[in-house]
Amino acid sequence: MQEGQRINHTPVATTAPANCAGVVAFPSTHTPRLRCSQNIAIIANLSTVRAMSDDVFAALAALACPDPVAVDPPEAWADLADEVARERAELADELRSQWEVAPDPVDPLLAELAAARRQELAAQRHKRLLVAYAREFSSPGRTRPYTLEQLAAAAGMSISGVRTAYDGDDIDTVARATGAHRHPSRDGS
Repeated sequence: MQEGQRINHTPVATTAPANCAGVVAFPSTHTPRLRCSQNIAIIANLSTVRAMSDDVFAALAALACPDPVAVDPPEAWADLADEVARERAELADELRSQWEVAPDPVDPLLAELAAARRQELAAQRHKRLLVAYAREFSSPGRTRPYTLEQLAAAAGMSISGVRTAYDGDDIDTVARATGAHRHPSRDGS
């Protein structure tokens, strides 16, 4: 690392095992040289939360890798449950290891909540773009836009919520991303 170069210590999403949801992890960067007092402060912080963090890492892994609910065939449940348990243990160990080497560790539960919020906002934006595409643009094989009722049912929204779900910026984003042309009944011509 070059002198004066900044390191981003913000938690980032990682790829979790196949049966697990995305979880927050700390970036694997080399720890810059710190003054002794900074090292002592970091060690003290880690010591204070280490007991709590072990339980938190296991809990975060359990939430990211839920138990199998229905398995077909039922005889495969035990094998799948064993696989999930292994993935949980691996994920908890990975999170714990990243916590231990992070120069500025963040509370893992708060980091996971922040990551969930980012995912939620991204999903909401994606839903807005889908609604904008469905309402404003021609779809192959469709002579009219989807109805508000159809979209409300599919999106789990009210009709008025679908009507106001997107704005002009969303329409522009869809047009740029897809190259689609607005449906003649929607483009004002």
